[in-house]
Amino acid sequence: VVVAVLDSGIRDTHRDLSGRVSHVSGCGLNPALPDSKDHGTHVAGVLGAVTDNAMGVAGVAWDVQILDVRVLLEHDGLESDIILGIQCAADNGADVINLSLEALDPEPSAALAAAIGYAQARGAVVVAAAGNGGGTGLRYPAGYAGVIGVVSSGRSNSISATSDRGPWADLAAPGEDILSLGAISNFNISPQSGTSFAAPQVAGAVALVEQAFPDFTMEQIGRRLLWTSSHYVGSGSTSEFGILNVSNAVSAERRYVWQ
Repeated sequence: VVVAVLDSGIRDTHRDLSGRVSHVSGCGLNPALPDSKDHGTHVAGVLGAVTDNAMGVAGVAWDVQILDVRVLLEHDGLESDIILGIQCAADNGADVINLSLEALDPEPSAALAAAIGYAQARGAVVVAAAGNGGGTGLRYPAGYAGVIGVVSSGRSNSISATSDRGPWADLAAPGEDILSLGAISNFNISPQSGTSFAAPQVAGAVALVEQAFPDFTMEQIGRRLLWTSSHYVGSGSTSEFGILNVSNAVSAERRYVWQ
């Protein structure tokens, strides 16, 4: 399964990402531009750091190829670059697209929505971070149709105070003090918090579901994650969320609920 990480770039030489990261020439920002790969490397580690190698961390998806599509500079990026990155990822076989980013402008963008629709029409599942403003208003790209919008939860299974949330978001995943890889060295492991690091857990789970159920459509994968989640009402939430339950999602056992 190919998961495209549209972010600030990934330190592909990190020993805990060995053999996992690929690039497509011309896909994403010019690599000669100044960069800060820490955010993208952290996201990639959460998603797919090599497992059972006695080093670093274990990614959610233990057999995944990460397509590095750099669309952000040190802290932000342009919508036009994100649109091109989504299209390029879709054209190069991305099964899942992770967007650990949110628009500063709260208004929807027809152009960005169209790019996401383009990727979805080619079978890609798009996962996006809900944002870290602590509000309930619609946020994008997490709020676009068909996108799995991910809020952050804490250790007590309540929604993080800083996480955006609302009925437009779909699923919660841990987003507080998430240990993952840094871009400084092979030995740089650090905690970071935010919906940016909740989203790749869901993207990794999508990859696992695709491997376990290769005939599933994009819609079936999304429903699988929602139906197998552990439900709770987050503190201060305006709607009920399910917290990601990877074990349930990939189990072949049929599940039943009382009626």
